[in-house]
Amino acid sequence: MVLSLPNSASQVDSGYVSWETSAIFKDNKARRDYTFGEIVSGLGGSDVGIIQPPFSILPKEDEGPFTACLSGNGIDSKEFVIENIPYEYAIPMLTGWELSYGCDDEHVKEIGVWVDEWSYVKDPGALTGTLRYKLSSVLRDKDDFPFHIASHKVTVLGLKAVPRVIPSVKSPDLLPFSPSGTDQAAFCRLEDGGKLLRVSVKNQGNDDASASKTTVLFNDLPVILDTPAIPAGGSVDLLFKVPSNCFTPDCSFKITVDSNNQVHELNNEGNNSANGACIG
Repeated sequence: MVLSLPNSASQVDSGYVSWETSAIFKDNKARRDYTFGEIVSGLGGSDVGIIQPPFSILPKEDEGPFTACLSGNGIDSKEFVIENIPYEYAIPMLTGWELSYGCDDEHVKEIGVWVDEWSYVKDPGALTGTLRYKLSSVLRDKDDFPFHIASHKVTVLGLKAVPRVIPSVKSPDLLPFSPSGTDQAAFCRLEDGGKLLRVSVKNQGNDDASASKTTVLFNDLPVILDTPAIPAGGSVDLLFKVPSNCFTPDCSFKITVDSNNQVHELNNEGNNSANGACIG
């Protein structure tokens, strides 16, 4: 049965809730039909909270086939650790994921991501705990050959927040962010055949950040883009045009967020820049 509200506003104690789910199934062919379904569980209460990490669902354009493909065994498993969780109990919830091939078009027969196992440890009297979980993914082709690439979003469900001192001073904290890590290669997120560089700007502070500028310095050539306001804990993605002469044969660059010093970050300016490199 489908229930409807008289207007777009939510209602407390209405007996049901609503949400929005986004899904992108992208193929090399223009004419291809897909179906998508989901199962949702609900939990509420004054002792329930969530920690929401950034995750982009922007579609990626085709970059053309690679000259070589890596083989894989179908299922790929990795372990992850999240520290400094301010709850007595914490549970990982898989709320977003992306699977792709690094090769040409494939005939997928099995696809999925799931949490295999997890544990949460918090010492008695400690203010925070550590969550560990094992994530597995499969993107199986009819011949089981191609190696697949996986990324995911785990939202942490926290139960019974740990009382802690609220900071008297609130401040945004902008920094360049890559889901692959912090080394130079992690920031090499090329798209459109190497013509565009994807840059994520994250606000890890405890206050909202106003609109600003982000600059990527390719060798000696700066490229500047407007950056919208970012709420505390949020992030935005920007696409920078890569100069044609950057690859000689490698392309080195420097990302600087809030490059015009428009955001008042107090003592959080030291992490505004990150170096990146793409191997030509």
